Amino acid sequence: MTPIWARLRRYQAVTSCLRGVNAAAVGLIWTAVYRLWEAGNLTSTDSGTSLGSDPWWIVVAAVAFSANQWYGLPPAICIGMGGVLGIARWGITQ
Repeated sequence: MTPIWARLRRYQAVTSCLRGVNAAAVGLIWTAVYRLWEAGNLTSTDSGTSLGSDPWWIVVAAVAFSANQWYGLPPAICIGMGGVLGIARWGITQ
């Protein structure tokens, strides 16, 4: 597969197409993240409210973004950190 890939990468059309596919994939991921953000606060009485209505989740998102962007923490650790903060929030409110 490597020789075929090396030969295909020489063509500008192939690399441009792959850049477009990459941009589309990033857009789909951000769409999923936004939809989860808007309906992520599930309770037993409703089907979900925006996480943006609770300041705690804005702080969690800002801390995870800052840790990844400016301090170079790997995304998996930032996601795990967000999960731990979510469990901590659940423990506090229960």
